[in-house]
Amino acid sequence: MEDTYANAYVEILEILKYVPVNEIEKIPKKEIEFFERNKNVNYQYDYNVDNSVTLRKTDAIIVNLYKKYFSNEEENKKIDELLFLNEQKSELKKVDCIAIRLFLKGKLMNQYNLIYQLK
Repeated sequence: MEDTYANAYVEILEILKYVPVNEIEKIPKKEIEFFERNKNVNYQYDYNVDNSVTLRKTDAIIVNLYKKYFSNEEENKKIDELLFLNEQKSELKKVDCIAIRLFLKGKLMNQYNLIYQLK
């Protein structure tokens, strides 16, 4: 399952089928039409209210739709704080991975130098 916007639009349109019509009406028709025009017609997605996995891009679009059309200012601040914290965690994971790679590279270089010195 490739994480593309075209696939995410399919998931969004499927999820929106489970949202009450009076809530859907808060989203401009142009935006929903955009999803329809740009969706991947070959991608299949079956939404299950109790247990569904969505693409990361779908999650991002849902958050964006919620912030723009459904939440109030206070909720937007909380969402922004959570997004910031998640971004910080993501960056820390990247730093950890880089540090681990550098550490392992250093250990390998030390072992190589030791073997080279023993020759």
